[in-house]
Amino acid sequence: LTVLPTPAMRRALSLVQRRFAHNGMAINGRQVSIMDGSTGYVLLQNGVPEDDLFRLIWSARALVDSQWHAAVKATHKAYLDVGAKYITTNSYATQPTYYEKAFASPAGRKVACELLGPEQVPAEDGWQAAMLEHAKLSAQLA
Repeated sequence: LTVLPTPAMRRALSLVQRRFAHNGMAINGRQVSIMDGSTGYVLLQNGVPEDDLFRLIWSARALVDSQWHAAVKATHKAYLDVGAKYITTNSYATQPTYYEKAFASPAGRKVACELLGPEQVPAEDGWQAAMLEHAKLSAQLA
């Protein structure tokens, strides 16, 4: 899977480069480094479904379904390709608020089972272990 840098990524980098071109990417003598941007937005542009599960766990949707793991890696690579020096993990939504709602509540479990299949949904009391596993996975994919 190849994720091409989005026009927004290129515009943002161009603005930063123009802003700091006169002083060699430094502010008050301190070097400026570029970090990545939105992961979820780029994942959506590259096929991750903006479905009911995405609305529950945002970009962690790409972590709970292994078919999207390559898209996470490709998204990080696209940011590096346009000049980011640092990337963050795709782990914003791997937090108790989202995971409990998605995998412990009856409504969330119904959505997850319909979209992932029941065999891919953690046991009702297993959402915390799944959340920690997905946070670890986000670091491995970065």
